Amino acid sequence: LHPSRRDFLQGLAALVAGAALPDLAIAKTPKPKRHIPTKTYNNGKEKTLQVPVYSLKDVPANNCSKYVRYAAEELFTKRYENNDAWDMRYDESRVAVMGDDWKTDLSDLAKKETIKPGMAIGIEYPKSKHKNDIDKKRNTAKYTHVGLFLGLNERGEPLIAHEFGRNTYVHTPLQLEAKALKAIEVMNSKR
Repeated sequence: LHPSRRDFLQGLAALVAGAALPDLAIAKTPKPKRHIPTKTYNNGKEKTLQVPVYSLKDVPANNCSKYVRYAAEELFTKRYENNDAWDMRYDESRVAVMGDDWKTDLSDLAKKETIKPGMAIGIEYPKSKHKNDIDKKRNTAKYTHVGLFLGLNERGEPLIAHEFGRNTYVHTPLQLEAKALKAIEVMNSKR
């Protein structure tokens, strides 16, 4: 496992400043400061998930990939590699790619159970300061945000948990779109 660029740069800065090098191993999933109770309906069964909200100390603002790693492990015992959102596509299994009508694509994939709770959703955010960043394969990043698929709500709409800025949300595709977010692809942990 390799540390994300952010963790690497923080460690390098600490080393240059004379501090001890931080432990770059995968950290234990922290205890959430609270939860968002969320009803999901999968395979005809109702379930209330306790969607975690972590402190900003544990998951700093704009660190959506760390949120997805922690929440996936807590809710679904899934482990994702330690990557920036735009690099997850290389270390996880790609399950599906959305077309121009991404909201319908995502809903259809969820209803057909092609995507399952605990899978990661790569999300484009055109206003992101990282939108022109180069990913680890030296390509322009396809997306700069990531969320966690939870299942369907009572109306059959997909639910995605994500940290956006300093806040944690559970959104439907229409709510994502209202924040200028667009699902691009679905990934599953290889582990």
